Amino acid sequence: MSKLNNPHDKFIHSYLQYGNTAQEFFRHNLPVKIRDALDLNTLKSESTSYVDETLKQSFQDFVYSCNAQEHDTKLVLLMEHQSTAEPLMSFRVYCYLFGMLARIQKETGCKKLPAVYALVFYTGERTPYPYSMNLNDCFDDPLGIMQDFLQNSVPLVDINQLDDQQLKQQRWIGPAALAMKHIRDPDIGNILIELLQLVISTTSDLRYADQLHQQAKMLLNYMLSTGNVIDVDDFLKQTQELPQPLGDEIMTAAEKLEARGEARGEVRGKAEEKRGVAMNMIKEGCEPQLIARVTGLQLAAIQALKAEAGND
Repeated sequence: MSKLNNPHDKFIHSYLQYGNTAQEFFRHNLPVKIRDALDLNTLKSESTSYVDETLKQSFQDFVYSCNAQEHDTKLVLLMEHQSTAEPLMSFRVYCYLFGMLARIQKETGCKKLPAVYALVFYTGERTPYPYSMNLNDCFDDPLGIMQDFLQNSVPLVDINQLDDQQLKQQRWIGPAALAMKHIRDPDIGNILIELLQLVISTTSDLRYADQLHQQAKMLLNYMLSTGNVIDVDDFLKQTQELPQPLGDEIMTAAEKLEARGEARGEVRGKAEEKRGVAMNMIKEGCEPQLIARVTGLQLAAIQALKAEAGND
């Protein structure tokens, strides 16, 4: 029977539309600590807010917010009516709960999510309820991984806190980790050469030669397209000393770097040309607005040039 046509859901939905009825339900079914901390007179239905489309018939009119007694905060109360027993009921509740919180965060932009207390109001035939309501029991987990995961902080690997020498000992992921750790360095030239040498030296194992060759190409393309090489000439000179499994790729990278360097040189040249024109116009006594129109420089830049000219 679908939720839409379920007479049990329709009945409890209609009954709980009255505020004093919903208040009494929570007054008798919330843990004492939570009940006493809330001002149930502020209980408000959130029936049209934060509803997941796929679950709206299950939960739509059983989401409430309530103010705390002594804190400037709200608690979200989630009540699911269930007239049949489901083995993964707790998982289902958590799916909705986190979907709801995601919508709240998206719509409000809040930096902290509201606390949520969820409960299931069961009215089915099989009693007592035959399945565990502990989320851990929803998993086939003989190693107990999920219990530890759900009770502890989410694991995080901060690449910036890892030692370079230790990463170099990691044959497969080490070069990628080092590349991502150093990609924002002012100059990636030397570290890129070092990483290429590290990868290429491993290709002596013929079983993995193709894989390592591809990963070296990925490394080269990623770092050169994302990072910055200051001394292009020195970098290209060092690439010529590398073993040659990457010969074609290195030549392509060299061409790209040379083109990038030429482009930067052209930009610098044009900038210097504009600066020279502006300085000459300043010395001729031209107005800053006129200089800006002629050179395309910002007024702030022209004022800085005027100050510089005045100090000469």
